[in-house]
Amino acid sequence: MTRRNWLLQRAASTPDAPALEFGDQAWTFAGLADRARRGAAYLLANVGPGDAPIALLLAGGADFAAWFHAVALARRAVLPLNMRLTAAELARQLVDSRAAWLLGAEGDERLDDLAGRVPGLGVRAAPDLSALEAPSATLPGESIDDDATLAVLFTSGTTGPAKGACLDWHAFRASAQASEDRLGPVVRKRWLACMPLFHVGGLSILLRSALLGGPVRVHARFDAQALSDALDRGDVAGLSLVPTMLSRLLALREGRAAPRGLQALLLGGAAIPPGLLQRALAAGYPVCTTYGLTEACSQVATSAPPRAGATGVEPMLPLRGV
Repeated sequence: MTRRNWLLQRAASTPDAPALEFGDQAWTFAGLADRARRGAAYLLANVGPGDAPIALLLAGGADFAAWFHAVALARRAVLPLNMRLTAAELARQLVDSRAAWLLGAEGDERLDDLAGRVPGLGVRAAPDLSALEAPSATLPGESIDDDATLAVLFTSGTTGPAKGACLDWHAFRASAQASEDRLGPVVRKRWLACMPLFHVGGLSILLRSALLGGPVRVHARFDAQALSDALDRGDVAGLSLVPTMLSRLLALREGRAAPRGLQALLLGGAAIPPGLLQRALAAGYPVCTTYGLTEACSQVATSAPPRAGATGVEPMLPLRGV
């Protein structure tokens, strides 16, 4: 099925609503869409036609989000890369995915190295989106095909070398709608993203925002103090963490109650120690345990937000439509 690009549809419906918040800055959906359209025009002028993925080696902030949407608007699959990998590890993924181009951060010494390691790979430092020219014609990605690959995410599962999972638009749509079905209206409220955006758990937050609305407060990396301070503002409704992150947050807060306003804390990605759940629930954190995998586009089974005064989490049930 062919549909309108999610970000452009959202920008048309709620142009002035906040989309991304980072530091002391915020972009509306119209502002994010404008930057993404400029980035897409730049890619079309410099990368040219084709269907090979375009890789992003960028920190997980607002610019990453805008370039992700830009690649999609250029009608290319996006290959988000793990910033912590070595040049040799990155080269292996670029070759395996048959990526045509790589956009990286200015000053990243691995860019020149990767250009030499991967034959035929075009490598550029990502320019300032706001300084690029706006497109004068319709972009190929303004209409999307549900079956077209949106993102290629590398995952190693439990063993073996990482392999690229090709996730289409329909997979992310089904995941967002199933998440709303289980978690409720909180999915359309403000979420804080401190998970890596090259990981399906972090990326899903960005794409749910474009599809369903609601701002995302982006932290480029996990920092327990920064997360605690952001939550204490009281306007974050949703949050996704892995157990180690939650453990560090609870240790930092030393038993203080959960911040007001928090309605859902998705917790997954690894085995959850029982004592950690008990401490979190005792402090009032609305923990929703979740199991997922990259190939299934994030959540597969998730518990509903706990009821007031609950001493245990709700049962984990399969999400409908996934």
